[in-house]
Amino acid sequence: MVGERVCLDYLTEFGVPIVILRYGGVSSPDERAGGRQYLLSGMIQRFRDAKVSHNNYLWINLLGHERPWEWLEPLVGDEDRLVALTDRDGRPWVGHPTDVRDVVQGTLLALESEAGVGEAFNILGPAPVSSLEAVRHLAERIGLPWCTAAVPVRLAYEMSLSKARAVLGYRPEFDFFRSVDDGLRLLAGNDIGVLPARPPNRP
Repeated sequence: MVGERVCLDYLTEFGVPIVILRYGGVSSPDERAGGRQYLLSGMIQRFRDAKVSHNNYLWINLLGHERPWEWLEPLVGDEDRLVALTDRDGRPWVGHPTDVRDVVQGTLLALESEAGVGEAFNILGPAPVSSLEAVRHLAERIGLPWCTAAVPVRLAYEMSLSKARAVLGYRPEFDFFRSVDDGLRLLAGNDIGVLPARPPNRP
């Protein structure tokens, strides 16, 4: 919020054209296809990190819970697996992921838009996805086992894209499922028109 206010002050005081973009849940296709966001080991670590850092997106959801990672530790086995989080009523967690290719589209549109100057826009993927939908798709595509875990909190959000659509002409194309499938093609060595997040080691 402070950063946005500073930018708008430069617009007011010096006439610097400013457009504010709010990204969320950005990954490249190969990062998305790796499934790390939904691995049990990674979720346990994020719960631990949330208790020591406000840079972790979960921290405010876990304020009233001292050792939230203990909800998941009983699920740990001999091999890592994917986990879909739900609340105690069975309602899945929901996120709003964004493919980096849509970020590029939205950013270029913002740079070229006179109508967008002085405005703020959400730049995210086409639609939210539930943890159950995401984990089922990943498990089917990458062959990892999966489970569900009911925890006492729920994270669920969807960001409106209506302003970015109307003013910038933003049209995100790459939902979670397409991003995963494209990422698997990229990891298999196919050209999908983007560079991998982590280029392969060269001999």
